[in-house]
Amino acid sequence: MIAITFDDGPHSSVTHDILDILEQYEAHATFFIIGDRISHHADIIRRIVEQGCELGNHTYGHLDLSQMNQQEMNNQIKTSEETLASFVDSSFLPKLVRPPFGNTSEILLENCPYPIITWSIDTKDWSHKNAERSFKEVVNHVQDGDIILMHDMYSATTEATKKIVEWLNKQGY
Repeated sequence: MIAITFDDGPHSSVTHDILDILEQYEAHATFFIIGDRISHHADIIRRIVEQGCELGNHTYGHLDLSQMNQQEMNNQIKTSEETLASFVDSSFLPKLVRPPFGNTSEILLENCPYPIITWSIDTKDWSHKNAERSFKEVVNHVQDGDIILMHDMYSATTEATKKIVEWLNKQGY
């Protein structure tokens, strides 16, 4: 089993295209969403849930939690959750947190109300925006149990997702 995750969305066209690919292959993913994007993309949030994918909390403003005190961190996580609660049933609220940039601190690790999820394979799609490079990063390193990090903001990520999901499917994942 491999976990495919997307950060920093939702994004209007890219997230829909990724959801189309996941639906085609009967695959699921976790979308770590930014709270201040929720109200602008409520239709996408609902589709993620309806399609059986998971929502994760990526904070309200995509700020570095490791540089915050406990109250500021809690506010980033809670505000994102409260915003989402007005659009989805409480049973679909995130039960996972991915800190922006993967940065943690002792305060976060000791006080986060949910499991903190990072990744084992970073496609670096945000940096190179090249589908083939993202695909090769996965193919060259993937092992059972890995968590793949991508970002549902770039058209190259859509292309990479199709190749990755198709390849993983053929490998029996």
